[in-house]
Amino acid sequence: MNTDDLITQLSNESEPVNPVDSPLKNLIKWSLVSLFCLSGAFALFGIRDDYYSAMLKPEVIIQVIFMVVLAISSALSAFLLSIPDVHKTATKVTPLLTLAGWGLYLFIKILMGDGGEIGSGFSCIRDIAFLGLPIAAMILFIVRVQAKFNLFLTSIFAGLSAAALGAISAQFICHNDAILHLFFWHYLPVVGISLLAVFIGKKLQNQ
Repeated sequence: MNTDDLITQLSNESEPVNPVDSPLKNLIKWSLVSLFCLSGAFALFGIRDDYYSAMLKPEVIIQVIFMVVLAISSALSAFLLSIPDVHKTATKVTPLLTLAGWGLYLFIKILMGDGGEIGSGFSCIRDIAFLGLPIAAMILFIVRVQAKFNLFLTSIFAGLSAAALGAISAQFICHNDAILHLFFWHYLPVVGISLLAVFIGKKLQNQ
């Protein structure tokens, strides 16, 4: 077979490649599915009766801001890092700084004596995991093709985004707004899920 015949054969056997969605388009998909999952969590577990008055508390407002920024920035980082040769420092640093700032805020409030009662929080972990796992799976499904070369970082930020969304749902279901409770039963589970995502990311990357 000569070169011209080989080229002709290869061109005939080739299939069109579907274009990769932009990170912004993926973020819109993530937002819509996340809103649907949040609605499902609220319908299943119910929203706290005093959610309106709770949202007037400064500590709750600050907590929600940290979680929303963490969820969005982590999801966007996962979508950006799934694209080969995208290695912007801000892409990786923004979610990690947000996570650190959230923890530092809660820790300072505890040191100031504003801890309150820690209470029980197993239902909070349940709520975070219930919403977080499908969200993380959705992000990895969206980027499953282009993320093959950067599965480690993509998995980490997918897990971080999912855990933050789970914490948002827990914030509107849980009735305990004490700083100690928020630190141990809302913040630390998000950190734990993120560490689990590191382990999963390494496993996926080594396959």
